Amino acid sequence: MHHYGIAFLVSLLTVKLWRLLNLNPNLHLITMTLKKASNEISGFLLTILILLVAYSISCNLLFGWTIPSYRTFTDSAVTIVSLLLGIFDYEELSTSSCPLY
Repeated sequence: MHHYGIAFLVSLLTVKLWRLLNLNPNLHLITMTLKKASNEISGFLLTILILLVAYSISCNLLFGWTIPSYRTFTDSAVTIVSLLLGIFDYEELSTSSCPLY
């Protein structure tokens, strides 16, 4: 839980630093571009969030009773994000007794 607090503080500091560096014309151009594309970016992030929730629920229902990494919804979501980053235990998935195999 301690790591989440540090990550939150780092994100706040990044936003503060972004505002301070906004005085530079090149960075101001990037900020204005992101503001104009905010609708598309928010739609993309909403789509990614819906897919993450759907995969987390389905993996929880399929693997939750055999694999400890998928026991709860939050554990399943963290495992799915770890899979996207390339951090996973192949042996854990291959040795599970899922009825889909």
